[in-house]
Amino acid sequence: MRELTKRQKEYLICIMDFIEKFSYPPTWSELAAHAGIKNFDGNNYSLAALEAKGYVTWMRGGKRSIRVLKDIHGRKVRLAYEVVNG
Repeated sequence: MRELTKRQKEYLICIMDFIEKFSYPPTWSELAAHAGIKNFDGNNYSLAALEAKGYVTWMRGGKRSIRVLKDIHGRKVRLAYEVVNG
């Protein structure tokens, strides 16, 4: 498993904090504001890095499509907003 950079950990924590607080994932603009990112390219770069490392998944073009797969320690997570079958 590839380690997260300090900034990637902070970004993942921002996503998880938002989900914990509101029970749904943030939009791009909400995430940028919460994480202190000034432009959407920063969002795209950070999410792409987390996705490449297997920590999140997201659907391009989806408004609230970010799904957290692992916490900052690499453990699988199960978040309240996700519907789990079976």
